[in-house]
Amino acid sequence: VTFPDGAKTYTLKGKVASAIGNGTIYTLSTTPSSGWTNVTGQTTGNTVTISNAGFSMNSMTVKGAALAVSVATTPSAQSIVAGGQGIVFANYQFDASQSGEDVRFASIPLVYDNGNSALAANPNQLSSCQLWDGSVALNQGSNVVNPASTATSSTPTLTQTFTFDSQFVVPKGAVKTLSLKCNVSSTADANSQFQWGILNGASISVTGVTSSNDVAETVTTGSGQVMTNASGSLVVSTDSSSPSYALAAAGSTGNIAGVYKFRATNEAVNLNRIGLKLTNAASSSASDLVQVSIWDGAMQVGTAVFTGANTVATSTFNSAVVLPKDSDKMLTIKVDLAMVGTSEAGTQGALIAVDVNSADTTGTQGTGSSSGNTVNASGSTAVAGVRMFKSLPTFASDTLPTNGVGDGRLMRFKVTANSAGQVGFNQFKFTLATSTITGITNVNLFGYTDASYSTGISGFTSGQIATANVTPGSISGSSYPITITPASIVSVPAGSTYYFELRGTVAGVQTGSSVSTTLLGDSSYPSLATLMGTSAAVVSASGNLVWTPNATSTSVAASNDWTNGYGVVGLPSSGMIQTRSN
Repeated sequence: VTFPDGAKTYTLKGKVASAIGNGTIYTLSTTPSSGWTNVTGQTTGNTVTISNAGFSMNSMTVKGAALAVSVATTPSAQSIVAGGQGIVFANYQFDASQSGEDVRFASIPLVYDNGNSALAANPNQLSSCQLWDGSVALNQGSNVVNPASTATSSTPTLTQTFTFDSQFVVPKGAVKTLSLKCNVSSTADANSQFQWGILNGASISVTGVTSSNDVAETVTTGSGQVMTNASGSLVVSTDSSSPSYALAAAGSTGNIAGVYKFRATNEAVNLNRIGLKLTNAASSSASDLVQVSIWDGAMQVGTAVFTGANTVATSTFNSAVVLPKDSDKMLTIKVDLAMVGTSEAGTQGALIAVDVNSADTTGTQGTGSSSGNTVNASGSTAVAGVRMFKSLPTFASDTLPTNGVGDGRLMRFKVTANSAGQVGFNQFKFTLATSTITGITNVNLFGYTDASYSTGISGFTSGQIATANVTPGSISGSSYPITITPASIVSVPAGSTYYFELRGTVAGVQTGSSVSTTLLGDSSYPSLATLMGTSAAVVSASGNLVWTPNATSTSVAASNDWTNGYGVVGLPSSGMIQTRSN
């Protein structure tokens, strides 16, 4: 034997005698240092000394061919639909993990179990039954099974042999799963039940691929899961992630109107179209919307346009949205808003709520992916809506030291006007809660155009917003109301941020003294004769923050263009709170 120069790998093979018992272990070993003789260099002829001592190779255990057959626990018992195509009724597991060689077989007898139940469907309501190895059908053409027999109370089971197009091989050490799929008759009775399994007496002709020996397979009886015939359905509802009431600038795009939950039951549904409706017809119309878009995650799947006086619209998808069986699918609806202003179509203060229309067959509809049946949606949605203004403010708290309240600075906050236009203010309301101080006097609000609080707002002396008649006198207690009515309307230019500071004279400050100041928001939209009102009307409607989006020009107090602080970003209905102590 000549070993070429360099490291090489050599394999030792042998034939196991047929009489060797199952479980016999072979372990081969060698001792090169003493067992290998006459080792010489091929070129020099010199004797070569091998120093390696004895070593053993891996143990090899003799195992005969083996196969265990059982019914898997999946799919679970569930509802299916009449007319369903390619329904998975059972999965069969073929376990050769304990086999010493690959095994093969050409057919298998499976059992349809009537269960002797009044609800049991006859197997002849099934057709085109096939066993599948993943995406490969093992019995095609003339081997496809169409059960023609009926099961009766006296013969509750039907054995049906599935013959493969070619031998099916299960590799040793592996577990293979085959799925039984059938088509269900469109005339199958409602609530009828189907069940496929296998019996331990089933005879499967299994042989070893290498030895050709017959294999005594082990079959575990399994009835399979009960599949109950039911109708497919589709229900739509408002998802919990749908946004709460919000304000939006006219002309803005991609505002989320709502998130809608679709649940297909008993079969997956291909959603072909979605019907939409404007819920608040009294406070919004088609003219307030440019377009509605429907989104599946980050993918836009459809659009809709409300036209004329219509409060309903339909979006038909180019590609169906797949709604999985017995699970939830969320779709998001976004709105592009019209402009508000002179000769513009949008309505100042319009509350735009777009809900899913499932009231009739012209609304939301899909196709059952198994049955092909038309499925009309039921259920309803109720979203909070988006209220449209030409422009809108955003509030944010600004920083003050938490201690040192004796300096009289009670609160700082800032207001940013949307880039769509300027916003105006004609009232701010606060409450003061004090602890261990004598009182607070001379409370005034100051406004500035810079973050350093040094340049007062034009039109106000040193930025002082309030006048002397709003000074409430001595304040002490748990919740003292302060109303700031500016000497003139405070206007924040489009895209700009103004800075505000509430100040007073704080008396009797000692260690542990504190003042909590709350800038009040509003908990509901003002009750007005129209969508917007005069400044006085909003105040009469218990408005705390009174502001205007300036629909056509700079509004005055008497303009019918004022509202309150409900929904203003950064200003909770419970108010913005800042506490300082000593």
